[in-house]
Amino acid sequence: MSSVIAIVEANADMTEASNVMQLRRQQRAAKLERVTLLARRYLAAVCIQRKFRCHRLMLRAKRNLHSLRLLQVIDKTGRAV
Repeated sequence: MSSVIAIVEANADMTEASNVMQLRRQQRAAKLERVTLLARRYLAAVCIQRKFRCHRLMLRAKRNLHSLRLLQVIDKTGRAV
């Protein structure tokens, strides 16, 4: 009789341990999901910042190129156009 009780208790302990492990897995999965979401948002923000910086750089380059062309025309003709 005592061996049957020991087996039942062992099964109960294993079930409890299994439940604890499953709970930990779920908690870890939830934490990883939050971290992944935050990383995805951070990388999206970095991507937007890079694109904006590149856009501003392109506008500045176009403005400088226009100024350079204007200076070249003035140098060739000797007068402003």
